[in-house]
Amino acid sequence: MVLRFTDASVGYRGAPVLTQVNLELPAGRCLALAGPNGAGKSTLIKAVLGLSEVLGGTAEVFGRSPARARDLCGYVPQVGDLDPDFPVTAAQVVLMGRYRRIGWWRPTRSADRRAAKQALDRVGLADAAGRRFGLLSGGQRQRVLLARALAAEPRLLLLDEPFNGVDVVSQEAILAVLRELTSAGTALLLSTHDLALARDVADLVCLVNGRQWAFGPPGEVLTASGLRDAYGGRTIDLADGRTVLVEP
Repeated sequence: MVLRFTDASVGYRGAPVLTQVNLELPAGRCLALAGPNGAGKSTLIKAVLGLSEVLGGTAEVFGRSPARARDLCGYVPQVGDLDPDFPVTAAQVVLMGRYRRIGWWRPTRSADRRAAKQALDRVGLADAAGRRFGLLSGGQRQRVLLARALAAEPRLLLLDEPFNGVDVVSQEAILAVLRELTSAGTALLLSTHDLALARDVADLVCLVNGRQWAFGPPGEVLTASGLRDAYGGRTIDLADGRTVLVEP
């Protein structure tokens, strides 16, 4: 099992942000975290990386504590962690994904440069390798950050709101890569506000808002009653069977 959380509470400095987390994620499957802003989705992703605290219960990543399994994970943050004004090319950004393997103080090898090139090609940006990262569009920058995570060859890929502010072309490119990854056995954990995306892409959905409200296949979790519980009752059932959230 890639991930296993049992009666877990996660947060910061002893203060819980998300409680009652019970979930499992096997290899080759995609788990979507769904919930409103401030629900605890990012905190849970950081708990998997050992960057937020597990305050109660248990959390295992590949049968280890999260901090000890970090080398097996790739991470695409919600907000880019690179200053767009920093003078670095797309290829150099992707090569950063190899630093954990080689050490930041050691020179890159031909195998590392080849892995970075393949990762850029995989996200459809091979021709942008020499372009300055800050001059790329928002969607292209997100694809470069995905390529950086892929260059580390992770067995678990975590993506925090990967489609925020992303154009349609980049979204389709990212989705194609995610499908390839799960087919090859990589596990995915992503957070999203887009319930339609969660329903269409994920094998499993975890519905959260301060606590875990539901976990299971999308058809069992993304129901009108479940969404009302997690989102505070702001839902409308449409005639075609879809449920729409209405923000106050």
